[in-house]
Amino acid sequence: MSARSWGFVLAAAGCSGQPTSTLEPWIAVSGDETSLRVLAIVDPADNVDITHPDDIEVGDARFTVTFRGADIDLRRMSNHTWSGEVPLDTSPIEDEPVTVAFLRDDGDDAPASTVRIPTVFTVDELPLFVSRSQPLTVTWSPASEERMHWEVNDFCGGGSGAIEPGLTTVTIQATEWHGSSDEDEGTCTANFNLVRSRTGQLDPAFGSGTIFFDWQRRIPIALTP
Repeated sequence: MSARSWGFVLAAAGCSGQPTSTLEPWIAVSGDETSLRVLAIVDPADNVDITHPDDIEVGDARFTVTFRGADIDLRRMSNHTWSGEVPLDTSPIEDEPVTVAFLRDDGDDAPASTVRIPTVFTVDELPLFVSRSQPLTVTWSPASEERMHWEVNDFCGGGSGAIEPGLTTVTIQATEWHGSSDEDEGTCTANFNLVRSRTGQLDPAFGSGTIFFDWQRRIPIALTP
């Protein structure tokens, strides 16, 4: 999974409710039964004039995630990148809110970008050994109209695919697996990920962008030829 598939991008914000940002926000949270994981990457908007570097300065910006009444500051990894993890004592519940705040000592804030946890689901037990030359049927419950996809990524093969809303089962055909001919000769351990996504609401200070939550079920499997 790429960084952008589960991370989020946040932007400098204008005055209360006025979208004057020159940085594009793309906000996401990834979670399962044990933790919420977040990543922040700040990019200039497409229409920013980069001959004026002050327009894209992040400066003293910081990011805080609020969940179940607790505030967690993200760690700044580089000038434009933050990441962090929120450990959970109990599993998330559908519709629980997660709030991501963009805060600065100098300048305006965007404190209220919010996304709610998608419909939580369980997955029927998968076989321990999964052949790349045979179809695999996966079943889960409950159904939902929210976006879903599956993915398996490992050095000896994998694959990914979208799932139509409302379904509770998908059959992955052998042609949907990928891997080189040399890699296909071996067996390796991988994670089968089933993901359900929900889009949230950006703080109105942001002029464009998105916020979403990816709820995941991760199941270890052994990929075989």
